[in-house]
Amino acid sequence: MADFHGERMIREIDRNTFSWMGDFGVRGQGPVEFIGPILTWEVGEKLFVFDRRGFSVGYYDTAIPDTLSTYKYRELFHVDNTINTIVSLGQNFYLAAGFFEQGRYALLDSLGQEIHYFAAYPEFKEGEDRIPYDAKAMFHQVGFAANYDNTRIAALSRHVLDIIDLSNDKPVILSRVKLADYAYDFQSGNIVKTDLKNGFVRGARSVTGCRQFVYVLFNPNIKGDERGKYNLEIWVFDWDGQLIGKNKVFCDLDLIKAVDCSKLFGITMDLDFVFLEF
Repeated sequence: MADFHGERMIREIDRNTFSWMGDFGVRGQGPVEFIGPILTWEVGEKLFVFDRRGFSVGYYDTAIPDTLSTYKYRELFHVDNTINTIVSLGQNFYLAAGFFEQGRYALLDSLGQEIHYFAAYPEFKEGEDRIPYDAKAMFHQVGFAANYDNTRIAALSRHVLDIIDLSNDKPVILSRVKLADYAYDFQSGNIVKTDLKNGFVRGARSVTGCRQFVYVLFNPNIKGDERGKYNLEIWVFDWDGQLIGKNKVFCDLDLIKAVDCSKLFGITMDLDFVFLEF
């Protein structure tokens, strides 16, 4: 998983014992180094890395039976600076989100070129259809969780969950779920800024998935309301976007990762490791 705090930017954790195994991926601007922050995801025995400020995509071959220092990294391509999130869809295609005027998401080819756009930006807020696309893209930035067995992708922003179906020739939105009401102030143009307004739920922090479920780490606290602090929750959805249940957690989690469909691994805001069972 990505580590935003150290000089080495990827931390390897044993799935069975949850013990730390080592770190790799050097912070820097030289060959095989990352500026950061980075995003990582696994496909088989490849650990893909998207360097968000270096705008590069590549992978480590984790099948090499040796120490972490011998993992071989291969850079695949660079992407346009409008892209802020990416995930692979198989051998030759990638899904990206970013600041696209043509649509909410972009399909990329094996060279990282944008070849197809689809879906509108969320417009659950009254008058949101009149907000410029760049402000909507800034407020609704997403994280991805992939289910390659069932050809689905979960795309999560703070207040909206999209389930994307990959079973057809081109990706489509299977379901779009509003997690909570929202409203935001914004600035568009040369400098793009957004800010959730007081009185609204802070919303989701992290998304992960297993073969059966999508897990959403959700913060139900209200911005600007300091009278009480509610426990974070993990919301469980199926891959059709139907809510199955909610579970309270009793620590300040920042990130969750599914080990299987009954176990989650989490990292707290204080960088402690947490193991969760359902």
